[in-house]
Amino acid sequence: MWFENKWKHEFLGTDPLNHVARSPELVRNGIKFAASGTGTGLYVALSHYYSDKAPTSIELLDQLGDFKARGEGTLSCAEVAHILGAGHPVLNGLSDADLSFWSCSIHLGFVSYPKGFEALVIATDRAITGPGVVTWPDGTIGIPYILATKLKPCATCDPHPGANLCDITTTCTGTDYGTMCLCRPGFKADAHNDDQKVHWRLKWSTPGQEHRVAVTPGVVCNTLCDSSHVGPDVCEEVSVAKCGPLQGIFKQGPL
Repeated sequence: MWFENKWKHEFLGTDPLNHVARSPELVRNGIKFAASGTGTGLYVALSHYYSDKAPTSIELLDQLGDFKARGEGTLSCAEVAHILGAGHPVLNGLSDADLSFWSCSIHLGFVSYPKGFEALVIATDRAITGPGVVTWPDGTIGIPYILATKLKPCATCDPHPGANLCDITTTCTGTDYGTMCLCRPGFKADAHNDDQKVHWRLKWSTPGQEHRVAVTPGVVCNTLCDSSHVGPDVCEEVSVAKCGPLQGIFKQGPL
């Protein structure tokens, strides 16, 4: 089943509420992300349910696509976490160290999942082998255990009181493409300059705003732009997104 990006979901192969002293930001970020779409979101911590199983389908998630997970052997109590999705709002304020060595940090790994999702965090314990363990673009080897809906550039925000999910370092402001979470002048997100799933600049019909950086709702925008670009060229290192006019129309989703 394919679904539109207006629904935002996060799935964890761990049990954060059993490690509440280490995990409050992970829980808060995940729930906030799931609530940030214009449709119904879903936050699921699968805890120990699959911790002793060989690769098997996750029936709970089958309406969203084919998810398979495993947790047998050394994977059922893996400890070493590595963040792949730096800059994703689910991981705001978190590091590898924050997610590792919880006295069994990881209880399952995702062997496969639909294309609409991305791996945010992997288990990298050297003893883990078998299905789902791959080499990732940054050269690390491991199996994903935290997934979330893929982000898309040009994400808009809801300016209505109580529905504005922009981080406090940004403001939900009108643009030529709808209301977006705009950073303060001279600031960007902590992400690669061309990672338009996290932050981007816009083409404006009125000159003078090209330096403004927009981010996905929930993303922190507190990194200074490169000092080599000043004046009207500030933040020029952040790539310009090709936002379409329809992406800027905020629509209230179903209740």
